[in-house]
Amino acid sequence: MKLIISLVLLLSTLLSAVTSLPWCCAVDHSRHNLSCAGAPSFAVLPSSLPAYAALATERNFAHRAECAVFFCPPSDRIALRDSVRFLAGLLIPSRDAEVPAEVPGISVRSGRHDYAGFSVAGLVLDVSSWRRVVQHPLISAISSDSLPTSLSDTPLALLTVEAGTPLGEVYHAVSEQYALAFPGGTCPTVATAGLTLGGGYGMLSRWLGLTSDALYSAEVMVVRSPDGEPELVQCNSTSHSELFWALRGAGAGNFGVVTALTFALPRAPSLVTRYTVQWNSLNDLVAVLGFWQSWASSAPPVLTSKLNVYHGSIQAAGWFLGSAEQLAPLLAQLTAVANPVAHNTHEGSYSDAILDYAGCANWTQCAQESSLTALLHPHTWTNHSWYAKTAYATRPLESATIASVARLLATLPPGAQSTAQYMLLDAYGGALADRPDTAFPWRKALFHIQLLGYYSEPSDALPTHRYLDELYAVLYPSVAMVHRSSSPSSGDHDSVEPPVLPAYRNYCDPALRDPLTSYYGDEQRQRRLRSVKATYDPFDLFRYPQSIR
Repeated sequence: MKLIISLVLLLSTLLSAVTSLPWCCAVDHSRHNLSCAGAPSFAVLPSSLPAYAALATERNFAHRAECAVFFCPPSDRIALRDSVRFLAGLLIPSRDAEVPAEVPGISVRSGRHDYAGFSVAGLVLDVSSWRRVVQHPLISAISSDSLPTSLSDTPLALLTVEAGTPLGEVYHAVSEQYALAFPGGTCPTVATAGLTLGGGYGMLSRWLGLTSDALYSAEVMVVRSPDGEPELVQCNSTSHSELFWALRGAGAGNFGVVTALTFALPRAPSLVTRYTVQWNSLNDLVAVLGFWQSWASSAPPVLTSKLNVYHGSIQAAGWFLGSAEQLAPLLAQLTAVANPVAHNTHEGSYSDAILDYAGCANWTQCAQESSLTALLHPHTWTNHSWYAKTAYATRPLESATIASVARLLATLPPGAQSTAQYMLLDAYGGALADRPDTAFPWRKALFHIQLLGYYSEPSDALPTHRYLDELYAVLYPSVAMVHRSSSPSSGDHDSVEPPVLPAYRNYCDPALRDPLTSYYGDEQRQRRLRSVKATYDPFDLFRYPQSIR
């Protein structure tokens, strides 16, 4: 009862206090305590829409903000500083009282794509209106780890992108205005900060590495002082270098508010050939996946491949940085497997390839879908929820495992009416393995596995979860890793810890048994991350259920 009273009093204090702050908007779960008066950042929020829904809704409809949302005006560092200071004052324990551990911390949101809703797990700082993209002059090759060794002499351009900028806007800028290559993902509505801070994989990753590998510097607002005073830190490989190391793979919501990211980018490829190969029977999966898992990860870095397994069909698809004629010998190896029913190639520009994979007919459509106006109109989004499991294959899957996966994917979740399930594989290798150490630990993986289930009816949530959990259990023995560690109880001998499954933080899974090991690797890496946390967020203001503590 005391805890409930403490929570109520704290949130009541917060919600009454924020009404005097004109630059932010506070929302509580009962939808009735809202003050947006005089907030310039809300010029884009039509009064006809319920403000609570516009601010609280996540792309995954299974999650929504439960507490309060602070919607920060575009690029306003003073307003953001005031907001962080205000929240820090509420959450940092005073000499006379302690804030209960169950009181939510600060969650940072930029694009609303967090799989598990961790970006709305507490008091939400929303920087989705921060959307500027600025190119700096082209520079000659620099001393930077932003490129693989094969491209170490390539001239680079520095591009600064604010945290909430969606990929659709970034790609339009780099491909149409600056002719630069950006190793980001394919969804145009995903925000740059969320993608980058968890690692970031895309169609150029085997050529350039992760999105976070291209990061040259970052601007972060942190709170290190007991008086709650925020400070804006510029970090790179030589200044606040440990924070910079941690941001590249473990930065999502753990250390502070990332406001802007500067990337070092090479020129865009002059020609991209897109390809697809289709098989219409899961009976072919043992042969297809058995071949693809070594072919795709060992191919030249200019080739990226995905293998998408649906209910009844298989599709390999990807990019090749060159002509269809140059791709032909490589593709012939894949099309010789199990008699595919169709395959095709299409040459085009880098811009054309981006639009195709984003599902956009043109840049106008892409801009509309990723605009701030669209973000604040959740009633226009596709009405669905999703559940996902994530894993990395650090060794080839065995034929028996693949056969079991095929049998399960040929069925549907019992009792479900509005669901769709996929197994999506992304090839690693190439430049992904040819990079210096960052907080992202799974560079040597052959490929990433995502098990994904969509549903639109709440009654289908449980069948979807059970189905994917069963599929995950089939894969577990083939991809789990055994870690050994010394402990006082084991004397001088190493003790074998329970196996863990390598996982991708950007596809976060709230059911992971040991999430920090799954996301960030062994205990040595975790100690390093905890040290960064203690330095830059010593009061654990920025936290969520799987955050670094």
